[in-house]
Amino acid sequence: MLEARNLAAGFAGKPLFQGLTLSLRRGEIHGLSGRSGAGKTTLGRALAGLHPLAGGEVLLNGAALPERGCLPVQYLHQNPILAMNPRWRIARILAEARPVPEAQREAFGIAEEWLHRYPHELSGGQLQRVSVLRALAADPAFLIADEITASLDQISQAQIWQLLSAISRSRNIGILAISHDAALLPRIVTGSRITL
Repeated sequence: MLEARNLAAGFAGKPLFQGLTLSLRRGEIHGLSGRSGAGKTTLGRALAGLHPLAGGEVLLNGAALPERGCLPVQYLHQNPILAMNPRWRIARILAEARPVPEAQREAFGIAEEWLHRYPHELSGGQLQRVSVLRALAADPAFLIADEITASLDQISQAQIWQLLSAISRSRNIGILAISHDAALLPRIVTGSRITL
């Protein structure tokens, strides 16, 4: 279980939220929505250990998140190219945490020819598939999916969420889907809904 207890976070001493408490279970897709600027991305980054806390704590199975190694909570960016080294080819990016088996790469629809390309040579949907597979190579307990399909067409959006739904169930991974898309969350959420 991923928990936030009395969480407070923000920027320049100004909190976006305070006293926030929530619990997310593994094997479920949870939804986080709210108006623009409410702190959805900040909360997602805080849950992944990527944003400093102004108060409270984030716990995974009752213990603090580790600060090194393959982190058990992986954060997926809305724009995946920002999380990739532009000088690395896709093969090296995928192997950053651990080598990815060929069968798993193929199951994600990642063609072998993509492995020799650089991030800027792939489309947004292709990059998001690479980003998800790289995060899964770290064997996470949770994925924080921050507006990951917001800029994709309807078909790519549906394909990625079908894939993530199946992975959530089969690998017992909890997912926090952050979205401002009012139509998306009701279709994919199997756990709790949170609004900031």
